[in-house]
Amino acid sequence: MKPINYKVLYGGVLFGNAERKAIDEVLDKNWWGLSKEGKKFEKELTEVQGVKRAVFVNSGSSALDIGIRALNLPKGSEVIVPACEFPTPVASLIREGLVPVVVDIDPKNYFMLPDLILKSISNKTKAILIVYAAGIVGDLDGVLKIAKKYKLKVIEDNCDGFGGTWKEKMLGTFGEFSAISTHPAHIISTGGGGVLFTNNDQLADRAIAIRDWGRINDFENRKKSLGKFPSDCRRYIYSELGSNYQPLELQAAMGRVQLGRLKEFKQARQRNFNILWEKLTPYQDIFILPKANEAADCCWYTFPITLKTFPRRKVLNALDNAGIEWRPILSSNIANQPAFKNHVIRRVKTPNADKLMTDSFWVSVHPRHSSKVMKFVADTILKAVST
Repeated sequence: MKPINYKVLYGGVLFGNAERKAIDEVLDKNWWGLSKEGKKFEKELTEVQGVKRAVFVNSGSSALDIGIRALNLPKGSEVIVPACEFPTPVASLIREGLVPVVVDIDPKNYFMLPDLILKSISNKTKAILIVYAAGIVGDLDGVLKIAKKYKLKVIEDNCDGFGGTWKEKMLGTFGEFSAISTHPAHIISTGGGGVLFTNNDQLADRAIAIRDWGRINDFENRKKSLGKFPSDCRRYIYSELGSNYQPLELQAAMGRVQLGRLKEFKQARQRNFNILWEKLTPYQDIFILPKANEAADCCWYTFPITLKTFPRRKVLNALDNAGIEWRPILSSNIANQPAFKNHVIRRVKTPNADKLMTDSFWVSVHPRHSSKVMKFVADTILKAVST
């Protein structure tokens, strides 16, 4: 199959002189490992997010993996997850000996439906994974009320939604921990990376240890329980089964600049989203278009579309021919993916997520795209469905 020469890319770093200068200053030093810039970036992230701790890592998937490990749920515990989710956090749950229980989603916002969550809870349920797919928020209050009633730990996958709010409170501040991605397609970019956010000091300390080869970072607080070690070996005491999830110092330097542009990026994404919405909304007999809860102020990651009856392949062919990059919506239904179908439980039917596999896609609203480009994307889609 001949490669497609995409002109309207799905993502990419919006990179300027300020980012270049910040990276160059790190390159001029003789140490590129995570250091002073990393600590400054983490502090600035906590201030923006309004939480106590931020842990910068090498990907959003790593942030979720580390957080799930640090949460230390009992083996065999069930965790409620949306059927529409990226595969890596679900894989992390399985590797930790936990059981994902899949719940269907609202087709307009890809958010778990609270009534189906209630039908999926058992006496083994210990946590719930909230996902802001495409940056959209559904009935968050409904989900949080269930979590509170049943004393469930809340994990937030906010990789798509960083910068969005719910009732003026930042997404990713409602649970035990949350994670964002700083991949080039996401809201801010460090060229690759992720961040774990939490108000739980113990969880944050465990997460840092897991990130840093398992090496202890709070020796003074824990020395009584660790046994006797020479004082000059304190940097080399390993309290966790860790690995190397560290990003680079130059990524942190770039991230600090990008974080300062969060408002600019959010506004540009909203502008691009609005163009697609205004052009496509008269055709809701053909499309199911994204719609967030009124209490949310979203930072839009992409513009997802589901076709009601029109063949998706015709639209995707038109996008390919026009050089417009598109993607499926996450895993569509994680329960149907080969690696997961024997590991997850499905107590309710999932027709909405099933439909994503055959009838849905999303296109970019990345800040790099001009209004002219976004109108071209909308016109290409409309031309495809009119033939």
